[in-house]
Amino acid sequence: MTGSERLATLALLAFGTLPFLAAWTYIYAHKEMALDQLITLNVLAAFFFTVIETFSLILLRGFGRIAIPDKFMHWLGGATVGQVGGMLVWIIKKVF
Repeated sequence: MTGSERLATLALLAFGTLPFLAAWTYIYAHKEMALDQLITLNVLAAFFFTVIETFSLILLRGFGRIAIPDKFMHWLGGATVGQVGGMLVWIIKKVF
C-alpha cells in the first residue's frame, strides 16, 4: 500500500466515527434527555458506524488493497445483517 492509500483507509475509519461525534454533540447540548433517548442516539450512531465501516471493508477488498478471506466476508455479511436488524428494530420501536 502506498502512503495515499493508507491515508484513504484512515480517512474511511475517521469518517465512520462522525455519527458518534454528531450524536455525542447533540447529547451534550441536550443534557435533560431521558435514558431511552440517550440509548437510541448511541444505537443509531453505532448503526451508521457499522454500515460505513462494512462498506469500507468491502470497497478496500474490492479494490484489492486488503486481503480478506471469503469465509470472513461471508461471516461479516451475516453478522452485519443480524446486528443491523437488531439495531433497526430498537430504533423503529423508540422513534415511531
